Amino acid sequence: MVAETFYLTDQEKFLLLESNVGEGIFFAGTKHVAIKVIASYSEDQIITTDPAQLLEIENAKKELDEMEEKEEEKK
Repeated sequence: MVAETFYLTDQEKFLLLESNVGEGIFFAGTKHVAIKVIASYSEDQIITTDPAQLLEIENAKKELDEMEEKEEEKK
């Protein structure tokens, strides 16, 4: 269905089937070009859907909050 909708060649279909996260095909008019998008660290922190990474971010936030609370208690 996708191949028919976007007029993909067999090579392009294979490319998409074998692509990793961030890889795909960029359409510019009638041209199709393979592309790899690499998010910056900040972008990655905002857009990630990886459960393990989300847990790491949440734990880091808790640690930071605890450290800030300890600093406040010292004042």
